[in-house]
Amino acid sequence: MEVFLEFLKEIIKAVLREVTAHVFKKKFLDKRKTTLSSSRPKRKKKGGFRKR
Repeated sequence: MEVFLEFLKEIIKAVLREVTAHVFKKKFLDKRKTTLSSSRPKRKKKGGFRKR
């Protein structure tokens, strides 16, 4: 029984660690990417192909 509880504790710790890492990544690292990319002017895309 004690081995099972230790195993369960380790699983809970691993899940909590993964969730925390995911939240940290979404909250801090993704915001930095959007601010860098939004500060650059966006290029217009030319539509279609024209023959002369």
